[in-house]
Amino acid sequence: MSASIQYDPTRHGDMPEVWRQIGMPAVAVLRIGYEDTVGSVVERVIDTRMFANLTFGPTILANCHLRNAVREFRIDRIRSCIDESTGRPVEDVYEHLHDLYMGTPDYTLDCLMNEQHDILRVLLFLLESGGHSVEHITATLAETCRHLSGDERITDHALDERLTPIRGAGAQAYRAWVGRLGKRLTGDARQLLLRLANRLVKREGNLNDAQREALDYLSVRFTQAA
Repeated sequence: MSASIQYDPTRHGDMPEVWRQIGMPAVAVLRIGYEDTVGSVVERVIDTRMFANLTFGPTILANCHLRNAVREFRIDRIRSCIDESTGRPVEDVYEHLHDLYMGTPDYTLDCLMNEQHDILRVLLFLLESGGHSVEHITATLAETCRHLSGDERITDHALDERLTPIRGAGAQAYRAWVGRLGKRLTGDARQLLLRLANRLVKREGNLNDAQREALDYLSVRFTQAA
């Protein structure tokens, strides 16, 4: 999810990609009692960046003050924890970080990408069919995401990272998304999506043949689903 992590590649060379895919951001300064590999508990102060459920258990990616470097900390090895911003002990570290994550625009955007993924893919296909630049398409969809969610903190950059894996889809994939939406959405929701799709595409000016064909397919399938 974040390409800006300064990571120590001498420890786990494959980890940066894992963190970009499933890491959830949570910013906190924690003072932890951490059990090392030989069973000794040492105090560390860490600036958390992300947390995730990895194959070996819930883990934090954080900057360690002692090492002055980014490290992973397995939550099952944390024997005590105090949030430095409040001075209060943290009983459940994972839950604490998840609560922080839920207050971020990343959480809002992740929910949108998970719950409205077919809608966003359909809109992305329609905009890409117009031949616009990546930056223009991202800005248009980011504006749409802010409107749909009511969260004005969503940035173009954050959305761009999530759109990268699904850019450049073909017409066959587009038809599959439209078909799923036709079955899943209510009649009112289909009409709302049709209006949104038409507004986003037509506000850019004249439609090309690919966009007309895609909009016509969307309209026909949604009408058939009624």
